[in-house]
Amino acid sequence: LLLGGDIDLFVGHEIQGLNSKAGISFVPLFSVTDSLFVRQGHPLSNRVIEPVELQDYPCVELTPDEGRFQHMMEDMQPKRQARNRMHLEERVIWSTNSMMAAVDMINESDAVMLSYPLCMADYFSRHKIVPLQTTQPSPRYNVGFYLMREKRDTAHVVQMQELMQQHLEPIRHLLV
Repeated sequence: LLLGGDIDLFVGHEIQGLNSKAGISFVPLFSVTDSLFVRQGHPLSNRVIEPVELQDYPCVELTPDEGRFQHMMEDMQPKRQARNRMHLEERVIWSTNSMMAAVDMINESDAVMLSYPLCMADYFSRHKIVPLQTTQPSPRYNVGFYLMREKRDTAHVVQMQELMQQHLEPIRHLLV
């Protein structure tokens, strides 16, 4: 939608390896620790697990990578390494761009939702979804917004950036 001019910005994780010639800028807002999430009562919940234990369960990707945007990537190595760490080539993957569809998929199965910010745990708990505890420390990721470089200085985009910063300031400490 951003590339097609349908939206002026969107918020998401920083994409490692994004092609600098794509005309897209990333503006960091805060950093988060990601977690894996499952439904309450999932066989892996309520204990610390080893990553190898995830291999027997399907996974849900919220906002999955799409092949049609591979040309936007300059370096696919970080993505490949992350997918290899999670053994995604050998697993069933369900993908969606809808948060509520992902919530339903998780609650109706033994699927594991991959890498989503831990600060969403309170929201997910309202839907009976809990973070998994693993032996592997979770890395921190930047979250921010993406925009087309040529629109960076337009009045409404600048105003939106300022509003986001203002609203984030009092809660920044809660974004773990």
